[in-house]
Amino acid sequence: MIARPNKNCYCNLWNENPEALRGQGLPEGYCGFCDTDVNGRPCGRPGHLHSGPGPFTVGYCDDHPPGYVLHFGCLVLAGLLLIGAIVVFLATRTPGA
Repeated sequence: MIARPNKNCYCNLWNENPEALRGQGLPEGYCGFCDTDVNGRPCGRPGHLHSGPGPFTVGYCDDHPPGYVLHFGCLVLAGLLLIGAIVVFLATRTPGA
């Protein structure tokens, strides 16, 4: 199989070293397994490896594209910031005001 080059994943390895991918148990057309957290465990479906922030790679499948992880992380961060702002507000307000 000749994989289409994709600048966002490592499927081109099917052209360069298909035995390395087969040795990992990957079906053709995929270059990694999804490691998106689903109910406390990695998804594990065949998917694609995508360069992540820094020296990391992120595995994702069709059900969990990279934006899904980023979107969820932003929501968690926004929630924590809101809780922190409420705590600071309650701690600094003048009693009886």
